[in-house]
Amino acid sequence: MCNLNIIIRKKKNQTLTPFFQSVSAHSYARNDDGDGLYFGSNGKIVKSLHKLDYYKYENEIETSNVVFSFQRLATSGKTLDYVQPFRSKEFIFMHNGVVNSFLKKEGSDSFGFFQDFIKKFDESIVDKRDNKIVGVIKEMLEGKVSDWYSMILYDLVEKKLYYWKNESPQIYFFRYNNLLFITTCEENQKFLNMTGKGKLREIIIEDNVIYKINPTKKKIRIIKVGEIEKEEEELSKDDDDEDSKVEERERMGYTEEEQKELDEFIREQNLGDDEDE
Repeated sequence: MCNLNIIIRKKKNQTLTPFFQSVSAHSYARNDDGDGLYFGSNGKIVKSLHKLDYYKYENEIETSNVVFSFQRLATSGKTLDYVQPFRSKEFIFMHNGVVNSFLKKEGSDSFGFFQDFIKKFDESIVDKRDNKIVGVIKEMLEGKVSDWYSMILYDLVEKKLYYWKNESPQIYFFRYNNLLFITTCEENQKFLNMTGKGKLREIIIEDNVIYKINPTKKKIRIIKVGEIEKEEEELSKDDDDEDSKVEERERMGYTEEEQKELDEFIREQNLGDDEDE
C-alpha cells in the first residue's frame, strides 16, 4: 500500500529537511513506484517514478507550514500522471488504500475518487464550505464496505486539512510542541517511538471519523467534524440459523429429507423424555 507523510507546523523554527528525507526513505523502501511532494510555501508539486532527493527542495520545505510527501505502491494507473499528490484549483488530495468502486477505464482508483469528489463538491448547494466538504465525503463513502482507505484532503481556500480512514489502514499522528507529523508508515512509527521517546505525543485516530485539522494562530487543532456510516448487510437470526443447519447437514452427508426425518425423531425423543419426567 502507499505511504503518506505530512508535516503541519505553526513556527518555522525547526530544521525539517533531514527528518523528512529520513521518514520518506523508510516509506519508499517498500513503496518504490513513485515519490511526490507538495510545498505549502509556493504551492509547488514535484513527482518522480524514483526516490526524490529532498535536499534539492530544502528551501521549499523550510519555508512551508505544510508539506505533503507520498510514496506509491501502484495498483492501477501505473504512470507518473497518477503519482500523488493530486491537485485541483481548490484542493490537494492524497490516498492510501484501494477504492475500486471509483476506478475508471483509465487512471487510478485514487484519481477517480478525487475527480468524483470535485464534481460532487461543485454540484453541492450547501452554503457553508466545511459542511459541504464533509457532506460530499460522507455521500461518497457511506456503505462502501468493500473499499479500504486512508485519505487526506487539503482545502487551499481556507488552509484546513481533512483526514478520514476506515478499519484497514494504519495511521499515526504525532504532536511535538507546535508541530504535527502524520504518517501511514509503521517503520516511521517505530523509529519515532525509539528516537523521540518522551518528546512526542501520539494521538489515537478513530475509524470512520472525519477530522478537520485547523492550524489556528495559537495551536494546531484536531476536531471531529463527521462520521462515515457503515451499511453492512447482516443476516437475520433465522437466516443465520438456517445456514448453520445446511452447513451441518452437508458436513454429515445427509439429504434434506433424511435430515427432516432425523430432526423429527430427535424431537419425539425429547418429548418422550419430558413426559417421563
